[in-house]
Parts: sequence; C-alpha cells; structure tokens
Amino acid sequence: MKKTIKNNFVFALLGLFVLCFIAYSNTFHHGFLLDDYTYLIGEDNLLSVSTGSLFIKPFKEFFRPVGSSFLKAELMLFGENPVGYHVVNLILFLAVCYLFFLIVFRLTKNFELAFLTSCLYAVHPIHNFLVNYKSANMLSLYVLSMQISTIFFLKYLDNGRKKFYALSLIFYSLSLLSHEVSAMLPVYLFFILYFFHECPLAQKVKRCLPYLIILAVYLPIRMNLPEVRRIDNLFLLHISFEEYLASLMNLTKWYLSKLMIPKDILFIWDEKIAGNVFQFWHFFVIVAVLSAFIYCLIKGKKDIRAFGLSIFILGFLPMFLGSFTYAPILHNVLLEPHWFAFSSIGFFIFMASLFLIAGKRLNYRIVTAAILIFLMMGAFWTRKGNTVWKDEQTITDYWLGLNKLNGTAWVAKAKIYIRDHDQGLNKRNYNDCNEVADLAGAYHFAWQSEAAIKYFQMALEMNPECGNAYYGLGMLYKDNENYPMAEEALKTAVTINPQSYPAYEMLIEVYEKQGKNSEAEKIREMMGAKTGKGN
Repeated sequence: MKKTIKNNFVFALLGLFVLCFIAYSNTFHHGFLLDDYTYLIGEDNLLSVSTGSLFIKPFKEFFRPVGSSFLKAELMLFGENPVGYHVVNLILFLAVCYLFFLIVFRLTKNFELAFLTSCLYAVHPIHNFLVNYKSANMLSLYVLSMQISTIFFLKYLDNGRKKFYALSLIFYSLSLLSHEVSAMLPVYLFFILYFFHECPLAQKVKRCLPYLIILAVYLPIRMNLPEVRRIDNLFLLHISFEEYLASLMNLTKWYLSKLMIPKDILFIWDEKIAGNVFQFWHFFVIVAVLSAFIYCLIKGKKDIRAFGLSIFILGFLPMFLGSFTYAPILHNVLLEPHWFAFSSIGFFIFMASLFLIAGKRLNYRIVTAAILIFLMMGAFWTRKGNTVWKDEQTITDYWLGLNKLNGTAWVAKAKIYIRDHDQGLNKRNYNDCNEVADLAGAYHFAWQSEAAIKYFQMALEMNPECGNAYYGLGMLYKDNENYPMAEEALKTAVTINPQSYPAYEMLIEVYEKQGKNSEAEKIREMMGAKTGKGN
C-alpha cells in the first residue's frame, strides 16, 4: 500500500514536470522587464543594499524582505543572464503545483482529484507571470510559504505534535514577509477546520488565533515603516457605496472571464471607477455568490467542491482594499491576478471535481481523452501567452493595446524611451528642444520629477520659445498639485502656440482646481468659437 502511494506521488511529480515544461519551455531566453530593472539592473539594484537592511526598511517602497533576499541571492548567482532566473522560476512553479497536489490529496485522499486539480492549475495561463516575470519569484515564495504552513498545520491536526504547529506559524510569518496577501491564510485554515475537522467551533477559532496574533503584530510594524508603499485612503475618493461595489464587480467580471476563456490575460488590469451604474446583474451576482457561499457552509461539510468554492470566493476579499491602492491619484481601480495565486486553487478543485463526476456518469475513456485534450489546450494557450513576455517593449505594447489605463505599463514605456534616448545633460547631444522636452516628459511619466525638471529647463535653454517644454512643465506641476506654477507654464505654452488645444484643456482643469471657474469658462467659450461649437 505504501509503495503504491509512493509511486503515485512520483507519478504526480513527473506528470506535473512534463506539463510545466511543455507549457513554459519557450520562456528561458526572455529578457528583463518592469520591476526586473528595479531589483536586478543598474547601480541601485539589490546588490547596493545589505540583506539585513531588507528586513529593517523597504526596498524601493516595498517591504518584502524574504522575497527580496531570495532575489538578491539569484542576482549574485546569475547577474544579468536571464536563463538562470527562468529556470529557478520554473522550479518554484513546479513546487507550487506539487504542493497543491499534496494539500488536496491530504484533504480528500483522492489521488485523481488532487492530481487533476494541480494539472489544471499548472497549465492555465492565468499563472504565467510566475514563470515569465523574473521578479515574480517573490510571488511564488509567498504561495509556497502559505502552502508549507498549511501542510504543517494539517500534520499537526493528524498527530497533535506541537512542533508542526510551530513550523506552520513560522512559515506563515515568512509568507507575510514575502507578500501582504498572505494575511488571508488564517481564514483559509479556519475553513479547512470547518469543512474537514470535527471539533467545537471555539476550538477551531482557538487554533487559528495564533496566526491572527502574528498578523496583528506584523500589520502595525509594516504600516509604520517609513517610505513603504501604502494603500491610499479609500475615503479620499468620495464615491458612493454603489460606485465602489460596481467598480469591484467590473474587476471581478474581468478575472472570471479570464479563468473561463484564457486569452488576453494581463499582469494587472485597470478599470475606471464606475459611476452610479449599479445594475441588476450586479445585484443578481452578489445574491447568487452569497447564496452559494451560505449553502456551502450549511450543507457542504466534508464536500471538497463546497470547500473549493468557499476558498475561491474568500480569495476576493483582498480586492476590497487592494484594488483602490492608487485610486485617489489615478481614479482607476485595479486587479492583479497574483492576488489569487493561492485561492484560485478552489476554482481548479471545483473544475476537477466536475470532470471526475462526468467520468463516472459518462464514458470514462471519452472523458479521460477530453481531459488530456483540455490540458494540452491549456499548455498551448500558456505557450502562446508566454510570447508577449519576451521583452519589455513587447509586454508594454501588448498591455497598452488591451488596457491603456494602467500606470505601470506607461511607466515602463517611459523608462524604455529614457534608456533609448537619454544622452545626458549636454545640449550638443540633441537635435532640438522638442527632443529634450520629450525626454523630460518620459522622466515625468516615470515619476522622476527632479530629472524631468532639469531636462525641461535644458530644453528652454536651447529654445526659450519651446512650447512643448512649457506644456510638459504644466503637466508636471499639475500632477504634483502645484497649480499656480502649472497655470503659469500652460499660459506661456498657449501664448507660444495658440493652436495647442491640449494645453488649453489642461489649463481649464488647472483653473477649476484653483476655483477660477470664470477663467475656465472663458477658455471654453474661446475654444468653442474656434471650433465652431460656440453659441
């Protein structure tokens, strides 16, 4: 019996390895992109700080010391050779898939269900960032830490040995130091107890309480670290509850659509904050989800499908705050699929169980063949999705082609422009002031205001009548909420070029921000007269 179980585990590992290799063997020579330049390239990369300091203060606004330390170790090994990072990422992803197999098998004692669940997870392109994106090994580490914590928790439930409980708590702490979404683990563990462990409710809560204590210690420390990136105050938005809920529904719709139809998947998806458009279908979906969740709680004891559905639904909780991280500034809400890298296993549990039910009620061989075809199709979709990650230019073009709202893609685009065009602060290296103004604008888009101002000033030294430089300065000052300086720059821009309608439109916005509504209205009337739209 033990030999059979061991053989099954080896078979599962080999099967997952084959699937992962088929799905991701075209990624090994992909270049660096996005945060790779922050962590791995340049003089101020991770090698510029000590490993100890990563546990004391944020690195580039993020406090994820475990993931950053691992990435630093890779940087010391591989330098700027992309192949090594991709090999490590593939190994980490294989480990994620295999540990999900172990967890589901422990909960169900059903090899077919556990293996099929992990295979579906492995080939779905919703997770391709974990392999394609070199800096994403920090994300794999948070999932792995949550998984190992869960496995030790299950071992503790099996034999009551407190060392496994202590190890579970240690790995939970490591997961928090890898990514903030790990905070959800106590909720998932409680639902494991709820569905699969017979004990009084008070005891279930008691077993999860130490995890919550660790979280309660971690959160204030992280929130009070200087320079750490925080979630902006949701109340600054001044939006209604209906707008808030409708915005979340739009994000949820996008994510669910990508799970069901795995194409055009992005690393981050943005939506504009919804207006007062809370529709009936929103109400219907909310009622349906809550009803399904309540039904699972009442009727679903020992039911793996009910557990999977519950974990999947609970995984959306981080979205209620995280989606509004940059909303007060950009008026966008966002969703990052890696928030669900752990909880999405609930979806794949549910799908695998449906396949197995079909196998029992229909022809088993036909259903098995259908599963194999489905897995190969998933691997094909993933391989096709990998191609857009080959370099930063390709991923940003693809990203902005599908979603022009995302600031990360625009910042990456600006940094590409800077790398290709920056010839230093020497006027003789440029053809004219417009070339320098464009470079300054790229620095502004890359959130490097000081550098942008220097290049705008150099453009004006080259030509004091450079309208593009004044327009760019107006935009920079407006974005930094220095409205008097923005007004001065934009008024100069429209004086130099009276046909610059974007400058007029921005000047209207700047006037309105200062309460100068009569000045804004005069420009509107003037623009209406020029375009033939006036009274």
